[in-house]
Amino acid sequence: SEQCRDLTTFLSPFGRFRCTRLPFGVSSAPEHFHKRIAVILADLPNVIHHMDDILIWGSSRKEHDQHLKIVLDRLRKAKVTLNEEKSDICTTSVKFLGHMLSFLNNDFKLSNDFC
Repeated sequence: SEQCRDLTTFLSPFGRFRCTRLPFGVSSAPEHFHKRIAVILADLPNVIHHMDDILIWGSSRKEHDQHLKIVLDRLRKAKVTLNEEKSDICTTSVKFLGHMLSFLNNDFKLSNDFC
C-alpha cells in the first residue's frame, strides 16, 4: 500500500528510493503474499493455493478456462503479477506440494512418488 512504501526507503549515491512492491528479501514477504492471495481467491471454486503456487482445474477445458479467466482477472485487479516462465497453464499434470498430480477422466490422481 502507499502508506507502507516509506518503510522500504533507502539512500544511495543517486538519491533516495523506495520500493513500489514488497521485496522478497523482507522476512515477512512470503507470509504477506500468502495472506493476500488467500483473500483474493477465497471464494473461488476449483482453485487451491499454497504459498506462491495456485492450482486451477475444471471437469472440461471450457470449465478450466472459465476458472482461469476469473483467477487472472482477480490477480490483475489486485496488481499481482505472475511469472509466465514458471507457469504451467492448461496441462493435465503438475508438480504440487512435492507430488505429481494428474487429472485424467475427470478425476485427480496423486502419485505416490515425490518429485
